[in-house]
Amino acid sequence: MLSTRVVPVAARTVLCPVGFIVVGCATAPPATLPADPSIVAPPGLPSDEHAVVERAYRDFWRITWNSTTERDGVWDAEVRRVAGQELADQITSRAREQLAGGIRLYGAVVARVSSVQITGGQASVQDCQDASRAGQADLASGNPKNVGIARNLVHATLTKGPDAVWRVDRIEFPGGEC
Repeated sequence: MLSTRVVPVAARTVLCPVGFIVVGCATAPPATLPADPSIVAPPGLPSDEHAVVERAYRDFWRITWNSTTERDGVWDAEVRRVAGQELADQITSRAREQLAGGIRLYGAVVARVSSVQITGGQASVQDCQDASRAGQADLASGNPKNVGIARNLVHATLTKGPDAVWRVDRIEFPGGEC
C-alpha cells in the first residue's frame, strides 16, 4: 500500500507517493542554485525587441508598397510612421512623380527576414524578399510594365526614435539572389 508524505523543497511543498516504488515524482532544483553556464538559449530565438524591429520592417513594406493611387496626407503620415524623415521624403515624392508619369505599383512584396541584429538604438535587417508578384504598372490600363524577382536580397537599417518607435532609415538592394 502506498502512502503520501509531504516533502518540503526550497520553500515549496510537493506531494510525492512513498512506497516500494516511487515513480514520476520530480521537483525543481532550489532557486538558489547558480545557472549552468554551459546551457544557453538556442540561437535564432528572437527577443521581444527583435520581434518589434521585424514588425516595423514588415509594416514599412506594407505601407510604402501601396498599390492604390491615394497619395494624400493620410498616406504621408503613415509613411512617416514607418520611415525616417529623409527616406519618407524620398518615398512620398517619388510615388507622386510615378503617378504623374502614369505609373502605379501593383502586387505586394513579401518579406522573408533572415536576420535581425540590434546594437543600441540601431537595427540591421537582412531579408530575402519575394517581389515576384509585384512591380510597376501602367496607370491607365493596369498592365504590368515590369515584375520583381522571387529572391531579392535586401539590407535595411532601422533607428529607434526618441518616441521609442523603430523606423526604416535605409534600404539597400546589394544585388544577387539570396
